[in-house]
Amino acid sequence: MFDEVDARILKRLEDDGKTKLDSMASELGIGRQAVWKRIHRMRSKGQIKKFTVDVDAERCGYNFFAFVMAITKEYKKNEKKIHEAIKKNPYIHSAYKVSGEYDIIMLVCDKDAKTYGKNVTQNVFGPLEPYLRSFSTVTAFEPIKGEYPLAVDRILADVLKIDAGDVSSITKERTNVPGWNNIATVWSDLPDYYRPSEEVTQLAFSFVSSCRNILVTGASTTTWINRSQLFAEKVHVIDIYSAFLEAAQKRYKKTEKVKLHRDDARRMHFEDGAFDIVLSERLIPYFSDEGLRAFLTQSFRVLRPGGHLIICSSSNGCFDEWVSFSKHNGVEYAIDPDSKVINYSLLAKKIPSAVSKKENIKESVVHEFYHRVFALHCRSAEELASIIELEFPAEVVHLEEVDKGRNSFIVARRS
Repeated sequence: MFDEVDARILKRLEDDGKTKLDSMASELGIGRQAVWKRIHRMRSKGQIKKFTVDVDAERCGYNFFAFVMAITKEYKKNEKKIHEAIKKNPYIHSAYKVSGEYDIIMLVCDKDAKTYGKNVTQNVFGPLEPYLRSFSTVTAFEPIKGEYPLAVDRILADVLKIDAGDVSSITKERTNVPGWNNIATVWSDLPDYYRPSEEVTQLAFSFVSSCRNILVTGASTTTWINRSQLFAEKVHVIDIYSAFLEAAQKRYKKTEKVKLHRDDARRMHFEDGAFDIVLSERLIPYFSDEGLRAFLTQSFRVLRPGGHLIICSSSNGCFDEWVSFSKHNGVEYAIDPDSKVINYSLLAKKIPSAVSKKENIKESVVHEFYHRVFALHCRSAEELASIIELEFPAEVVHLEEVDKGRNSFIVARRS
């Protein structure tokens, strides 16, 4: 099934899922294309399920783990609903259907026993309450073998304060910070790269032709929404922020061609093959690697075969400008040069004083904003193209760095 080269590739990916193809090729003494073909073969056979991250629970501040054994009401009758509720619950790390006295065993993690006591009632058993008859909890102490696992969506739930009752897991408003009406002023010290230039817009729509349905990810992407109306019978727009949707509703209330939806681009609710084109302008920089892959999975799912995903996203030139910005404000520690990530949570430790003086608002307001925005991921066009072609049923038909290298531009056709 595997030869030595396959095994060494798997070991290298296990150690670091972001290992570059060129690096593996050099270590193995084979060509870059040969490495790519082997990874592609193992993915197509299901031997490699996905590329992920191994999170250290203790270093992330989660030191309390418990096994929860549950007896359910009419398990066979409600099995599908119970499983779905568990899968959507970020407070449950893993769960298993078991034999014996109990129906299900769940592993739950939290920061400490006090926090667990609050969360177990509200966030763990709250959504499951209609199906539970009884449960028992066993606290897990020091592991004998292995480590305590931690699911990233558990961290996300804390940072975003996800409402357990929101079954679609749509995040709350991240940038709707009370006391700061014009949140966009936080970018005022940066060059004007945040919106696509006319050159980039022209490039994007050179790949668009007359079609039935276009999906635009982002209700504030006004330029691309307006241009899409020239090509599509119907333009569907999704956004996770109700404030942006409300503004768009006023803007497009006189046209029936634009249809607005509150939806998470990582968990779209459209049918398979619903769209001819998916347009994403500067959305994916706010996605972690896991979020990016979730977005790509959904995008190619809702695209018809032969449909195109068109992406404009932050690239290395944008990152270089952020580096200059951070040095000017004395927050270099918030920049990760290896992963090209700007960590807003770290920026929040120092930068509020400078911004609050300039904008005449409270430091606490600026601090809250940075904590809600999290991080900006800058990825080159080549890196995005590599992820798409290695992991998804698509072919990259165009890639380049635009806006003086600030943005990556990708066009991918679904197979």
